[in-house]
Amino acid sequence: MLDPYLREALVGKLTALADDEVVLAQRLSEWVAHAPILEEDIAIANLAQDELGHAKLYLELRQELDGSDPDQVVFLRDPLDYGNAVLVELPRGDWAFTMVRQYLFDAYEGLWLREAASSRYAPLAEVAARILKEERFHLRHSSLWVERLALGPRSPTGGPRRPWTSSSPTPASSSAPWRGRRPWWRRGSCRTSRPWKAPTWRRWEAS
Repeated sequence: MLDPYLREALVGKLTALADDEVVLAQRLSEWVAHAPILEEDIAIANLAQDELGHAKLYLELRQELDGSDPDQVVFLRDPLDYGNAVLVELPRGDWAFTMVRQYLFDAYEGLWLREAASSRYAPLAEVAARILKEERFHLRHSSLWVERLALGPRSPTGGPRRPWTSSSPTPASSSAPWRGRRPWWRRGSCRTSRPWKAPTWRRWEAS
């Protein structure tokens, strides 16, 4: 049996984790039928479905602790009661922003899940190990896209690639739609105005 204080803390943590997954899944689903290539239409739909599945696992753990109904927790709460990270609720933006956000989230979640998989609370450890198997594929997918975006497109004349440089407004810092010629990977327009700063970036990169 968990101590009442630990039980309350775990309920809060599981709810926040589920909130992250639900909100991110909604943002990912906005790309279905709008991804840059056909293969990504399928991949992004699968990612969204996986994130919702992870939320369900977290909320079922919460249900074992406090008897709450997962559907009511997701659908019948006031939006202001959600405890998700601001990162996951930012507007969809363009494809580059979506992939960079996904990479950051996947990297963070991978770190957390590896720690949670060794928890002394067996139900949490079991769920974390199960989710971690899928998150490895998520991170592989998003990291490949980040690398592809950083390198830029292949030149039709065989010249050097033009990487995505800091001289261009980035999706995370732009406060208005980009002007001029659209980058090769851009499909939508980004209107985000709150940059998301990652104090644990170095730890992600070292993992």
